[in-house]
Amino acid sequence: MRSWAIGVTLACAIASRTTATEPRDPFVPPGTVPLGVGGTPLQHIELARLRLAAVVSDTSLARALLEDETGLGYIATIGTPVGRHGGVIVGLGRGSLRILEPKDDGSAREVVLQMASSNGDRK
Repeated sequence: MRSWAIGVTLACAIASRTTATEPRDPFVPPGTVPLGVGGTPLQHIELARLRLAAVVSDTSLARALLEDETGLGYIATIGTPVGRHGGVIVGLGRGSLRILEPKDDGSAREVVLQMASSNGDRK
């Protein structure tokens, strides 16, 4: 399957507007937010509310599994828009993910998400 098709399929499958205080209803199908309105599901989540669960790399394309506070998973690749402030994934490494967020002055802020160690602490 082509990488763009995976991204579109996943974005359609996991779109949801739940908050941490409101549990996700398992009987309401994900995808209730149209893609053309307001961006992808990952663009509705603050970066601080995401956790890097896994990084999978094969010969063609590296992918990251991000989880929100409710445990809902999102698959992302380099170039995927993430966060409410216009961030974009620019790098995937062993156990880490780099995101660049533009600032008002034209510069960019780099955010690095790292996988948790086996005891649950972030490195």
